Amino acid sequence: TVPGPFRLSPDGTKIAFSDSTGGGDIWTYDLQRNIRTRLTTDPAPDHHPVWSPDGTQIAFDRHPPGKPNEATVFVKPANGAIPEQQLLPYEDGADISPRDWYTPGEMVLARTGFGDAPWNIWRVLLTGDKKLQPYRQGKFLENEAVLSPNGRWLAFASNESGRDEIIVQTWPDPAGGRWQVSAEGGAAPRWRKDGRELFYVDLRGQLIAVSVVTDGPFTIQKATTLFQTPFGPPATT
Repeated sequence: TVPGPFRLSPDGTKIAFSDSTGGGDIWTYDLQRNIRTRLTTDPAPDHHPVWSPDGTQIAFDRHPPGKPNEATVFVKPANGAIPEQQLLPYEDGADISPRDWYTPGEMVLARTGFGDAPWNIWRVLLTGDKKLQPYRQGKFLENEAVLSPNGRWLAFASNESGRDEIIVQTWPDPAGGRWQVSAEGGAAPRWRKDGRELFYVDLRGQLIAVSVVTDGPFTIQKATTLFQTPFGPPATT
């Protein structure tokens, strides 16, 4: 089994995951060779690995010692050849974590602060001053964001309705439209590689596949329950 949240590489041959049982480091697992490799060794906890579009790098968040509610983004080659590099500076009281890496020059982030501040969705361009740009800000928790393969639509979990539901919204401008995809709660959205389906786990732990149209106006079509997973829906925090 693979501990912790995990992400499949773009070519489908490897998994990156955070292993809290091994000190909170990032590992990779080669599905073809059945080899598990430790990528980070820093004593500080590392979480939420995300692959670069070409599969050569992995972004993740790191918490500094003694500050469990503060984190920022680091990047390391997936082959571990050189040490990780800090991508964004630490912000006092802020937890910043990668969620998707759509193009070599753009990353989707989640950010929150101390206390009751909710997770919100942000964007950063990886050139220039790397200034964070807010995408969705407010009093509701919105997280687990992933971009469609064509980069036009962002799927994420939001509790604006009173429980976690899967939402799709236009990217990079959220004002273009908003659609609720899930019917009975949901978490952990993932797009099919061709963008024709959106998968998520509902509140009963069932894996749901929703047929969608993404190459024109966004359209929601048939939803199909695929199977019961052996776990409940992943948390959006």
